[in-house]
Amino acid sequence: TATTSNTTNNYTLINHGRTNGQPNKIIFVTHDYGSGPYVKSPLGVWYTNGKWSIFQQDRTPLPKNAKFNVLVQTTADRGVFIHKATQNNIGGHITTIDAPTTNGTPNANIIVTQHWGASRAYNNHPIGVYYHGGKWRIFNQDFGKMPEGAMFNIMVNHTKSFQHTATGSTMKMGHVTNLNHSNTNNASNAFVFVTQCWTSVYNPHPVGVWYSGGKWTV
Repeated sequence: TATTSNTTNNYTLINHGRTNGQPNKIIFVTHDYGSGPYVKSPLGVWYTNGKWSIFQQDRTPLPKNAKFNVLVQTTADRGVFIHKATQNNIGGHITTIDAPTTNGTPNANIIVTQHWGASRAYNNHPIGVYYHGGKWRIFNQDFGKMPEGAMFNIMVNHTKSFQHTATGSTMKMGHVTNLNHSNTNNASNAFVFVTQCWTSVYNPHPVGVWYSGGKWTV
């Protein structure tokens, strides 16, 4: 939770034994609305002064009491690695992932968190993933140019991962879609992480999760 004591400008410091003094951890975050407020900006993670932080890519002040689900992994964990956008893998608003765990796997479930690493490249755009030509790609939903040096933490096929599609029956409110899965139903204490997956519909907005009425929602 972002508080007055742990938040400065556009970032909030995580203070936890699993992350403090651990610059090589791979961090995944998703905004958890809880009881508010909304976080409306694209997010990233950043290691500074011995702690990991969550920051807003547009560098606007992070709202106090904003909540985030945080997952801590390492490159030794199954399907976890870092991708860097370079001249060789960028095409417009897209960067192509080339990794053994994702190549040739059209049915993979991929979670991505932006990572402000050594290259210090901001990517102030809501992101998504899609599969084409044997490889997965990360793209900016608003078609903003992918910056060289942008970095992304990637996790492939977590044991509890699944894909959800927003349909008329799941969208009880215009901006909300209800998840309906055994891993999330009636699980108020679950930690839910989402990444948008393009099949035919763009959603050029940052997303978060919220537990309401026995179900998690996006």
